[in-house]
Amino acid sequence: MGAAALVATASLAAAAVTVKVARSVLIPPRKRVESLRILAVTQVAVTVTASADSLLPGRYGIWFDGGKGYARVGAIVGTSPGSVTRELVAVDEGELREGMTARTGAWFYLSPRELGFDWQEVVVDTELGAAPAWLIPAEAPSGAWVINVHGRAVRRQETLRAVPAFRAAGYNSLLISYRNDGDAPDSADMRYSLGDSEWRDVEAAMKYAVDHGATDIVLMGWSMG
Repeated sequence: MGAAALVATASLAAAAVTVKVARSVLIPPRKRVESLRILAVTQVAVTVTASADSLLPGRYGIWFDGGKGYARVGAIVGTSPGSVTRELVAVDEGELREGMTARTGAWFYLSPRELGFDWQEVVVDTELGAAPAWLIPAEAPSGAWVINVHGRAVRRQETLRAVPAFRAAGYNSLLISYRNDGDAPDSADMRYSLGDSEWRDVEAAMKYAVDHGATDIVLMGWSMG
């Protein structure tokens, strides 16, 4: 094969990889990869295979059984070559068993009920239709609002963990959904635009906040949010 053919082949391969990566970024995934394995489960702890994510300090969620099960984990209580044992805070959905595959997530809470604060399910009117949101009022009446914008391929539950800190600081928290996230209406192409169109839904949320008494707005985003 000549040099020109090799260059052409390499260029085609690079283009194919670029298209694949671009599609994975822009098209919301229908299935998430479960790369961890549950090695042991007790009433107070769970042991999983070690990875960069499973070794992170803090409190996180573990999805298992193809995304049908969810457990919350806390502090690391032990490690060994290839595994990590963490405090098992709760199994919220499903039955966590040894041998299952799983994945970690940035979520901790699944519902605002778990925070112990008053909250409301509200609707933000976007150009595509009604987008559901959670409103968690400040402890005392306040014109300060924070609009929480979740990241790519997840939902507003990701932002629940920020609510206690903002509420303690006197903010009303509005946790929004936006186009193509599985809660808000889809766009015609059903693709993320990495903020190029999603900002309109955030702007609609800001209007909602102003219409309901906001005088000071903070935007809080995770990843693509």
